[in-house]
Amino acid sequence: TVGVKFTTKDFTKFQSALTEAAQKASTDGSLTGLSTQQLNEKIGQLVMDVIKDLPTTETDVVELECTKTNGKWELDDSAGDAFAAEVFPVM
Repeated sequence: TVGVKFTTKDFTKFQSALTEAAQKASTDGSLTGLSTQQLNEKIGQLVMDVIKDLPTTETDVVELECTKTNGKWELDDSAGDAFAAEVFPVM
């Protein structure tokens, strides 16, 4: 077992930040007259900008199970679930 901390974007703030950005975009005229492809691109960029602007946070210590096989340490399959639970908490 190894204990690690992750510094990551604070996704607990993602939903409110995305809602705010979407509301602004829907009222500032930047979505008016766009084709479906342009609208999809604009929304994709909006999501990426929201993620980029999120503050960072440090997780608690995350315990990851490891196994040594043929002289190499490998994370067990459960490590992905443990990582996801810390980085993408249920909101």
